[in-house]
Amino acid sequence: MKYHPYESKSIRLPALFSILLLFLIGSDWPGFQDLIPLPAGIRHIILMLGFFLLALLSSSKKIPRSYLLIFSAVTLWSATSIVNASNGLIPYLIGWLFTYLFTFIFLCGYSFKASDREILITMKIIVFTIFLMSIPSFILGLIQGGNIRDMPGGFRELGAFGLSMNIALISSITLFFLGEGKKYAYIAFFFIVCISMTILKKSIAEYMAILLFSMMFLFEGRNSRSSIIIIAVLMFPLIYAFLGSDIQTNILENQEYFDRVGAEGHVRLGMYLASFNIAISNFPFGGGYGSFGSLASISFTYSPLYFEYGIDLIGANSPLDVDNGFHTLLDTFWPHIIGEAGFIGSILYALLYLFPIKIALSRRHLSNFHKGYAFFVTSVIAVLFLDGLALYTPEIPLFILLSQGFSAILCRRIRSA
Repeated sequence: MKYHPYESKSIRLPALFSILLLFLIGSDWPGFQDLIPLPAGIRHIILMLGFFLLALLSSSKKIPRSYLLIFSAVTLWSATSIVNASNGLIPYLIGWLFTYLFTFIFLCGYSFKASDREILITMKIIVFTIFLMSIPSFILGLIQGGNIRDMPGGFRELGAFGLSMNIALISSITLFFLGEGKKYAYIAFFFIVCISMTILKKSIAEYMAILLFSMMFLFEGRNSRSSIIIIAVLMFPLIYAFLGSDIQTNILENQEYFDRVGAEGHVRLGMYLASFNIAISNFPFGGGYGSFGSLASISFTYSPLYFEYGIDLIGANSPLDVDNGFHTLLDTFWPHIIGEAGFIGSILYALLYLFPIKIALSRRHLSNFHKGYAFFVTSVIAVLFLDGLALYTPEIPLFILLSQGFSAILCRRIRSA
C-alpha cells in the first residue's frame, strides 16, 4: 500500500480514538450503566475534552473560514432568538451547547493533521470494533432463526446497532477501495447480512443507498463494480427468502399502530406535527433551545411546550414517565431542531452539519485517497443526517465521534494534500 507523501509513524490519533470509541460504546452498554451510572451529559463532555486534547497535540492548527462564517450566523441567530426561551434561560444555554457540540468537535478534529497511516489504522479500529461486537448477536440470530431485532448486543438499542454497522460498512468499503485487502469486501458482506437480520427498514434502506453510492462514486469503470452488482443480485433474494416474512410482519405492525393512534397520537409523527406547529406559532425563532425534544427540555423542568401542544398525552411522554426514566421524548432528532430553532435556524443547522461534504467533494478527483476519503465523509454524514428522521442519533456522542470528529480529520487531510 502506497501512502501519500505526508506520512508519520505517530499513533496519537488511533490511540485517542480507540479510547474514546471503547468508552462511548462501553458507557452505552446497559450492564455497564447498572454498575456505574453516569451523569447525563458526561459522555459529551469527555468527548469534547478528548478532541480538545487532540487539537492541543496538533502543531499546525487550521480552521475553515467558510465554516466559521456559517457558525457565526448560527451564533448571531441563536443570540437573537433567546427572546423565545420558552423553558427558561439555563435550559436554553445548556440546550444550545449540546446542540452545537458537534461544531466544537469538528473544529478540533480539523485542526489535527493526521497521516494516511493514522487514518487507515483508525478506520480499521472502527471496522473491527463493530465487527467483534456484532458476532454474538449474529450467532444468536442464526440459532433463533435469523432475526436479531431483540439482540442489539453491546449497543443500547437496535437503532444504534444498525447505524453503527452501516458506518462500519462504509469504512469497510473505503478500505477495500484503498487496497487494504479483499477481506474488507467479505467483512462488508457480513455487515450487510447483520443489518438485514435487524429487520430495521431504515437501516436496510441505508445500506442499499450506501452500496448504490459506492458503485456510482468509487467503482465506476472498475472490475470491482461488476462484482458488487453480481453479489447484490444474488444476495437480496437470499436475504428476502430468510427474512421476508419478518419484514412484512414489521411493516404490518407499523401500519396497524398508525391506523390505531393516527398521526397526532404517533410517538414520532406527533413530535413532527408539534414541532412544525411550534415553528409556525413562534416564527421566525422557534420555541428556543432546551424547550422541545432535547435533553435540556426535561433535565431542569418539564418544558411547558409539551403541555401546550399535547405531547404529554402521547405514548409514554408524561412528566411521570420522564421521572421514571422511560419515555419517548428523545426518540426523534429533527423535531428537536425544528421546534427549538424554527425554520430558518433549522436551515442554518443543516448547512453547518452538512458542510464536511462540501470539503470532501472539493478535491475528490485528485487521487484514490481523496476519492476514498470523500466517499467516507459524504456517506457517513448523509446517513447520520437522514437517520435523524427516525431516531435521535446525530447528537449521541458515539455518532458525533464517528461522523463529525473523524470526518473533520479526513477533511483536513483532503485539504492539506
